[in-house]
Amino acid sequence: MERRRVLKSGVVVAIGAIPLSGCVSETENDDSNTSTSGSQPGSESESESDPESESGSESESETAEDAADNDSSTDETDSETETSGPLSIDEATLEEQPHCIEPTVSFDGGTETVTVTGCVRGSNGCHEPALSHAALGEATLELTVESVDTSTADEMCTSVVVENGYKVIINMAGGLPDQVAVTHDDMDGVETVRRSK
Repeated sequence: MERRRVLKSGVVVAIGAIPLSGCVSETENDDSNTSTSGSQPGSESESESDPESESGSESESETAEDAADNDSSTDETDSETETSGPLSIDEATLEEQPHCIEPTVSFDGGTETVTVTGCVRGSNGCHEPALSHAALGEATLELTVESVDTSTADEMCTSVVVENGYKVIINMAGGLPDQVAVTHDDMDGVETVRRSK
């Protein structure tokens, strides 16, 4: 639109230069000036209206892009919320071991498992280790391994003290606990024998 203004200004200059080489009536000059000046306001109107139209298109485009960005951010937040979960016990199993060892606790972050090994004592040969309690207290995993008499009424048990080794495997969900507390409940009483971080 600016180019149109420059061309019309050139016409005015050309007409103004004609009197140097000949005579031109005042009527012709007035008509030319009137014609030239009359067309300029129209040119300015067109020039002013085009930027507004372009500005409106740009605003609509920016609004659509902002809305798309907001939707993308919401999706990312929702995705992060869905993948995170509370700490919980998925499964806990006990396996008897042939040897009696001191209580130990180990963590495996890759498989989200906690392994506890130890030994409980029974008053006769019919006692076996059993996992009687597994629970989460805040961020602490609490386990109780008990020495259980598995004999029946018509079964004879050797009257010797037995030491039964065990291994407890706890599959966690949502990560690993900050601490593990291991308690034994056997012929020696109830005692927390291991507290590991």
